[in-house]
Amino acid sequence: MSTPHLPVEIHDIICSHIAREDLHSYRSASKHLADIGAQYLFRHLTFYASYASLDRIVNIGNRDGLARLVETVIWDTSSISLDVADLDDWKTKILSLRCQELEELRSRWYRQIQNHDACEHRVQRYLWEEYERYKKLVATERDVQTLLLANVTNLLVPFSKLKTIIIEKNEDDHEDEYLDMEVLEPRSTKLVKRGMLHRYLLSRHVPYKPSTDLSPFVAALAAAQKSTHQVEARTLHYKIFSQLEYTQHLQHINVSHITHLHLRFALLDPSSNPQDSSLTMINCKHVLSQGHLRAFLTKFTTLQSLVLDLEARSPGNGRAPVNLQDLFPREQEDGVWPHLKHLAIYHADTPASVITALLSSHASSLRSLALGDVCLDPPASWEPIFTDLQPRLELCSASFSHFLFDARVEGFLRGRSALMGWYCGGGESVEALSSLGPRLAEFMVKGGVCPLSGERKTARVVGRAEDWVGERSACSIT
Repeated sequence: MSTPHLPVEIHDIICSHIAREDLHSYRSASKHLADIGAQYLFRHLTFYASYASLDRIVNIGNRDGLARLVETVIWDTSSISLDVADLDDWKTKILSLRCQELEELRSRWYRQIQNHDACEHRVQRYLWEEYERYKKLVATERDVQTLLLANVTNLLVPFSKLKTIIIEKNEDDHEDEYLDMEVLEPRSTKLVKRGMLHRYLLSRHVPYKPSTDLSPFVAALAAAQKSTHQVEARTLHYKIFSQLEYTQHLQHINVSHITHLHLRFALLDPSSNPQDSSLTMINCKHVLSQGHLRAFLTKFTTLQSLVLDLEARSPGNGRAPVNLQDLFPREQEDGVWPHLKHLAIYHADTPASVITALLSSHASSLRSLALGDVCLDPPASWEPIFTDLQPRLELCSASFSHFLFDARVEGFLRGRSALMGWYCGGGESVEALSSLGPRLAEFMVKGGVCPLSGERKTARVVGRAEDWVGERSACSIT
């Protein structure tokens, strides 16, 4: 029998009440436990483009006791739409996306009817009914999305304790009846799942529409500018920083009051096709090299926290989707953000001069640093960089994960190139758990001897995730 488990958040809240000694009777305990449940349930509030979701967030906002509990709102921008033109197109996509479930449904009906023609007629009628429901759902979603884009700022006003607005395409099912897909039954509304199109193989053939990411992102920035001052976008598409989209939608937006910005790009192909993901990352690097993301970031003049997560390296050539020289200028006398306290960068290439200038120019304000899967390009060495920066930085915390690469070796193994560097832990590696990350973090905070000194390097062979060569002496690599 398993031991009952309380989420850490609930456990902490209960302990805080016990510390205040306010659970002195059954009645007070019941009241406080109800408050604890409410704090846990309403701390993070998710909404999306449906009337049920819209009504829920309005109702919570109208109740002062609940509204004060909300600290984070998550705007799920995933869509029900399958981007179809007619019934035949819809059936083609549904039969591709839900093939196994529909075959199980057909088999179950045939066992009941024992007649192929009657069973097929029932299936086709069911598909037609679901298509009609689907059209109504898409129309409703379109109407609600229009309302949200125009009114999200006012919608969030009642939440006085709100800290963060998050934009993402959620892969989890929602509570709506028509989104519950556990069982497909006749005359149900459970055939279409929100966001299903962009998580399957078929998504590669769907033209990307920047408005699906851009419009909610702009609306969230406008809302955060007036209230929360913190925005996190978890599934951004790189095309929103192309010249056309940036000029029309992002160039003139006011973000001067936003202090926390977390941008995570979604670049890996949903089908896990390395070729498609590699092409996406090449295109991403080309778009970001045009400088519009750099121009966007420099608009945040009061920024205190910046997180840039490019999701992964290209499985094809091992290059990162961005080079930091396209995001930050080489010479930064006073720092781009004079109040920057926290900086995190994941999955990027950078010249040593750029990362050094970036950290040096913010040394007076920076208190927290996180780096993961960062490669020095052209080849250099992390050890002198960290050794030189440590006395100048006044960090309270640091974190290093995945790899820190400092060289790229061509023709390393069977004609393949390799990235050479140190595995810091926390990534998807077949290596044993590494203590280097925590030791390097401790060095950057407290000083001492850089742990990279004498540490053996690891080679990651480009193009094959299963090719790892460990325990190579650092002195043997040129």
